[in-house]
Amino acid sequence: MFLALDRRTPPIAEATPAPTSHLASVPRGVAERPAKDVRLVCCRARAFVFAAAALAVLGLARSAGATGDPAVPALQVALQARGFYRGPIDGVIGPRTATGVRRAQRRARLPVDGVVGPRARVALGRLGRHPLGSRDLAFRAVGWDVSELQFLLAWHGFPSGPFDGRLGKRTAAALRRFQRWARLPVDAGARTRRRSPN
Repeated sequence: MFLALDRRTPPIAEATPAPTSHLASVPRGVAERPAKDVRLVCCRARAFVFAAAALAVLGLARSAGATGDPAVPALQVALQARGFYRGPIDGVIGPRTATGVRRAQRRARLPVDGVVGPRARVALGRLGRHPLGSRDLAFRAVGWDVSELQFLLAWHGFPSGPFDGRLGKRTAAALRRFQRWARLPVDAGARTRRRSPN
């Protein structure tokens, strides 16, 4: 319970005299300050308004940035699998992700420019191949597209466990939950690709 004291209300002893109109029969000090129940309701109302405003701001911030580019968490998964990235798989291009890209480029003897082009993705191996939508996904598929799918499913409320770029039992179960929610046939075929949660 949220309770705050309203320090602006003067104590009874310091109360100013009440006007002599309809409040003349009310004891002095009672009319000048609200009852405790009214204060509690006001505090609860303020807390509710504050919480609603905070949730609205957070919701707007989340929807404004949305998911960004789901290729970023796919990149983070591929970098992590190769030992170039140790941060969270969060879809945010931060200093650790940029450092990981430069390390991978250096190791593959590519120009160290921080840009993930086709040659850099090839250097990331199996987890650098297949952008989302370029193939039909099947059980035990591995690749960039599976990492993107895992992140999109989790972002939209269908978590599949750790992001690892492998379509295993947990990812397949999350995909089936999404397909049922989207009223799609439960498979991992082309129709799912067209209605993917992004």
